[in-house]
Amino acid sequence: FNNGISLRSQGGAVTAALLNNVISGQKNFAGGPAAITLYAEADNAHIDAQVLHNTIAGNEVGLNAGARTDLGARLTGRLANNIFAHHTRHAFWLDNDQVPGFLDSHDLVFDAPPLPPSGGPRPYGPGTRTGDPQFGDPEPGDFSLLPGSDAIDYGSDTLADARVAQDLLAQPRRVR
Repeated sequence: FNNGISLRSQGGAVTAALLNNVISGQKNFAGGPAAITLYAEADNAHIDAQVLHNTIAGNEVGLNAGARTDLGARLTGRLANNIFAHHTRHAFWLDNDQVPGFLDSHDLVFDAPPLPPSGGPRPYGPGTRTGDPQFGDPEPGDFSLLPGSDAIDYGSDTLADARVAQDLLAQPRRVR
C-alpha cells in the first residue's frame, strides 16, 4: 500500500493497535490511499483499532477510515495523541455515518488542507488542534521534535497507552 499501513476486515472481528510509528511517503492512489487505512468492508466485519502516538507526515492523506455499515460492518476504537503534518489532501477523514464509534481527540494537525465545512467528515474531536510540530529535518527522515514544537507535552495522559512509555528517541513520553 505504498509505504502505508492497511487494516481491513472482510468478516469477523479484528482488534489491533498501531502505536508509535512514523509513516511518511504515501503519495498516490494505489490501495488506500492513505498512510493509514482502516476499513471494515464485509458483512458483520468489525475492527476495533487503537491508533496512538504516531507521527504521520508527508503523505497525500494521513488516515482514511470507513465501514460498510449497510452490511453491518463496524469500526470502533480511538485515534489520539498523533501528529499529522504536511498532507496534500487532508490529515484524516472520519464520517459519523460510517464510523460513529471511532473516536478522535488530542491530535496535532499541521499543513493540511482544511476539512470541507459540510457534506463530508465530522469536525476534529476534542483536544485536537493545529500547530507546527517543528520536525528536525523531515526530508531525509528526521521527524524528531525541535524545542518549541507544538507537539511537545501535548496530548492526553488518560489516552496514553502504557505499552508506549518512551518516545521514538527513547525519552520518557509525557503529555499534559
